[in-house]
Amino acid sequence: MNNQKHALIGFFLAIGLFVYVLLVVFFLSHAERLFGKMQGLIAPATFLLLFVFSALVSGLLVLGYPLWLYFEGRKKEALVAFGSVVGWLFLLLVGLLTWRLLNQ
Repeated sequence: MNNQKHALIGFFLAIGLFVYVLLVVFFLSHAERLFGKMQGLIAPATFLLLFVFSALVSGLLVLGYPLWLYFEGRKKEALVAFGSVVGWLFLLLVGLLTWRLLNQ
């Protein structure tokens, strides 16, 4: 598989992570309306579990494909794939920050 295909896969993985983050943000911004005011240990436990689950999903999306390539013995391709995901995430971040600055 050539580097362009890894870059495209990295793009889709970065978009997947971006969409997941948007869903979590939407959930957190509407959680009180959906569930009401949570009292006691339920609210912090729910938040921490969501945080841990989000770390798992993010780790799988960023590292899953490159690690699979690495363990298949395709180490250079794994580095290209990992760099692609990180690069696309960085470009998404810069794009969001730019969009925010232009729309103030």
